[in-house]
Amino acid sequence: MRLEDNALRGQLVLAREGASSRVDEIRELVEAGILRAVSVGFRPLEYAARPGSKSGGKIYLRSELMEASLVSIPANPNALAVARQMKISAATLKMVMARG
Repeated sequence: MRLEDNALRGQLVLAREGASSRVDEIRELVEAGILRAVSVGFRPLEYAARPGSKSGGKIYLRSELMEASLVSIPANPNALAVARQMKISAATLKMVMARG
């Protein structure tokens, strides 16, 4: 995982096929398009009030990544749309998101 262009980026690397039945099951779920996104958990270290927010919104200025998980539905419902807006090739999206 790394911070690039003000966004969190990473590359999924699974253990080789046959390493364990669990990894094989996860690989099958990714290939079937069931696990097609990543959700992260983080601990806020520094934040500021979001200008104009009436609901107490925050802008996180610094945080500590606690975990990253493959998920079927990301916590941020816009995550898949954002990935498409990044003009990533269809082949790469298919590989990462398990869909075209």
